[in-house]
Amino acid sequence: MAQDFIGLSSKEKAKLKSRSAYRRNRSAARLENMEAVGSPLKGYVRRRIEEAATIVVSARIFQRQNSWTGPSQSFSPKIIASPDVFRLSGLELVKWDGKHTRIVRTKEGYRLMGLYAAPEGSDWDILMQEYHSLMEWLYQNLALTTALLHHRRGRYATIGVGYAFGGGRKYPGAYVQSSHNSVLLKKALESPVVKQIARYVDHE
Repeated sequence: MAQDFIGLSSKEKAKLKSRSAYRRNRSAARLENMEAVGSPLKGYVRRRIEEAATIVVSARIFQRQNSWTGPSQSFSPKIIASPDVFRLSGLELVKWDGKHTRIVRTKEGYRLMGLYAAPEGSDWDILMQEYHSLMEWLYQNLALTTALLHHRRGRYATIGVGYAFGGGRKYPGAYVQSSHNSVLLKKALESPVVKQIARYVDHE
């Protein structure tokens, strides 16, 4: 810890110590609360679930697959509209406005997923607009290969960032990007927009 304070002023050291103490206390209080209620979920998530309405669907329970095993999208004879894809796959489309938390379950009572509402207020809508602009900026400036645009999961741009098990790895590893893409992705991850979303996800 002492090495973390090298080169900092007394005021900066005090601020760093205060922040560290706050985070330790918050983590301890959160863990204590989780143990008290017997749930691994954060209090914020539990409140959302308690307030949620339930959507009942007729979908069957499918066994999880480790990877996509269907044909490559690039070899499909035609592009099928999303509603038709759901219908042909035996799935059901759940419409959701994002303003209210919903729990999706089957008629038998199996919970399939939770759709958690976004924070109330206009600030979140503005943040989403800024995030959309950021993603559009990335799309226009990243050097995307054909494999990143047309792949087994569809015809849309995708690029990995950070650590993952992808590519058949047996252990987590970092995605390797070109120097051009690395600069752009680093700039995007350091943007205030992404940081605000990350803080919300970690919020209790």
